[in-house]
Amino acid sequence: MVQARARIGVALLPWELVICSQDVQFPLLATRPREVVPVTVALPNTRMHACFECQGWLHEKVWRHPENGSIKSESTVVLGRSQSPADLVRTQYPPDSNPRKGSSMKHVDRRKFLSVSAIIGSSLVAASAVADDPQNGLTTEPVYRTSKNENTRPGPAHPLDPALQIAYACLKNVRENIIDYSAIMIKRERVGGVLGEHEFMGIKVRNRKIDNGQLKTPFSVYMAFLRPATVKGREVIYVENQNDGNIVAHEGGMKGRFLPTVNLPPTGMMAMRGQRYPITDMGIENLVTKLIEKGERDRARDECDVQFSKGAKVGGRSCTMLTVTHPVERPYFDFHVAEIFIDDEMQVPVRYAAYVWPTTLGGEKILLEEYTYQNIKLNVGFADIEFDRRNPKYNF
Repeated sequence: MVQARARIGVALLPWELVICSQDVQFPLLATRPREVVPVTVALPNTRMHACFECQGWLHEKVWRHPENGSIKSESTVVLGRSQSPADLVRTQYPPDSNPRKGSSMKHVDRRKFLSVSAIIGSSLVAASAVADDPQNGLTTEPVYRTSKNENTRPGPAHPLDPALQIAYACLKNVRENIIDYSAIMIKRERVGGVLGEHEFMGIKVRNRKIDNGQLKTPFSVYMAFLRPATVKGREVIYVENQNDGNIVAHEGGMKGRFLPTVNLPPTGMMAMRGQRYPITDMGIENLVTKLIEKGERDRARDECDVQFSKGAKVGGRSCTMLTVTHPVERPYFDFHVAEIFIDDEMQVPVRYAAYVWPTTLGGEKILLEEYTYQNIKLNVGFADIEFDRRNPKYNF
């Protein structure tokens, strides 16, 4: 994937294949990567790029296949006027000229072209913040990635702004006031297209704490699976920077009688079997951080509706529900509808559910993932032994 030195609008999406007008004989096969500048255009399902070498614009239409969900695209080069790929090659690069010999940039000042590209881009698009790859870092790093410039964002108001303000306030509350907690966590995830059962687990979490730039308290998790019967009795421990970065785990039930306790990389195949996220992404602080990351990324887009509902209940506790809806399916949106429940007293999210778009016209939204925290006890004061396999109360 080509990395642009200058970025206008949003970053290249992870599945994107960049070509320019010199490679349009085969629009989905780039024979030679080019340096391009991505720009956002105010058209549905559309992206454009400016090529440094040929000064062409690549107009790309992208959409999601209605049956298998795969990303499809078709590309057309625009160089002053719309032309077919074959016509463009014939008219711009006749047989007696060879654009692949040397660099055509000797005729074009790179900085001047970049400036012109920026001007053209600004006339076509509403400038937006660079959107990070949603897969990059989001599911592998702990919770200390959120920018400190929390509430200083330029630009006009966006429907997500009130929700982001609440999320930043929650994150501040967690980091300043919550050292550790216990809870019953209920999760349900769609993995490999299959929606799993509800899983119940008792958890103990100790939040990561930094003092004078030094790690004072490592992020620590203990999980005891309660049900269904297929996982009951499973125990997992993870402590940041310990055990060579591995989790320690054992199965429950009949399997636990024969299978040994194992050390596994948290993002490895065995640990991730049947899971959407690794244990390093567990907990309320991680949940808030990811919500902020998603919100800031989606804030660079339109097509967003946000609703607030008072008086919702989770486990008998009063909550405020935030509903974020992307009405039109786009490849850069992670969900169709997200529901976030903020506990009114504790000021932390206690439930998150995300749904994708229906597969049929007028159909129901499809559950992607849901996580609920009940019976939360804050600032219990856990000692190190609570995250140690040698704890006599555990069955490692």
